[in-house]
Amino acid sequence: MLTLGQIQSYPLEQVAYKTIGKRGQTIEQYIPLYHGEIVGLPSTIDALVIASDLQGVILNENTQDSVLLGTVLPEYIQLLLEVEYPHLSLERTGVLLCGDLYTDLKKRGASGNSLSVWQAFQQPFGWVVGIDGNHDLLSSEDYSWLQDQPNLHHLGIVKWVDIHGLKIAGLGGIIGRTDRPNRLTEIDYTKALKYILAQQLDLLLLHQSPDDPILKLEGSPLIRQLLEQASPTLVCCGHSYWEQSLITLSNQTQVLNADSKVFIWTRPS
Repeated sequence: MLTLGQIQSYPLEQVAYKTIGKRGQTIEQYIPLYHGEIVGLPSTIDALVIASDLQGVILNENTQDSVLLGTVLPEYIQLLLEVEYPHLSLERTGVLLCGDLYTDLKKRGASGNSLSVWQAFQQPFGWVVGIDGNHDLLSSEDYSWLQDQPNLHHLGIVKWVDIHGLKIAGLGGIIGRTDRPNRLTEIDYTKALKYILAQQLDLLLLHQSPDDPILKLEGSPLIRQLLEQASPTLVCCGHSYWEQSLITLSNQTQVLNADSKVFIWTRPS
């Protein structure tokens, strides 16, 4: 069983990016890159990189052209690993993406194509597993291309993959109106999540997070209740920003909310 330990209180690095504020104005923010320790990794995996809601762009100061934040982050992460953890192999490092990898400075909450982020993470790392958020739009050609890549694993509804002995499942999108992209009715979402949780997983990727009423963390009460009714597992999610990134539910399921953050997990030193 995978178990996450304490996260360092300060980030290893912060990367500046541009995004849209609540009033529609362009603002600068920083995405933190944290380190934590994980127990239970297979011997063939050195580290896991987990990220979600990379909703920003980085501007070229000379041309003012913009690229998605997630297309630039892999280079920062690679450099950080090479400097801070030179004993780790990039080929033996996996990436987990929990959705919402697209943004547009022209419109807050815009949806669009996030394939370039997948391609960027594919380059330096051994494998990538991920799901769509409610702002990710991929064409049928994009999905076909992803399925043809041996080290990219796009998980749709009720789907899982075995990576070096880790059984990883994903449920993308959110509960909502089905006339909008990447949304399921509450009934369909419940059926899908119950079925996935019955498969004895090592790790579950969700885009929508559970809530925590005691800690006052935003999310879905339904998802929390379904997780607590199942066997303990490790859940990674996003969608709702939490100041406290890691919580433990009543059944000992750990939930890591990676909204607007990047985590690098390695074995205890």
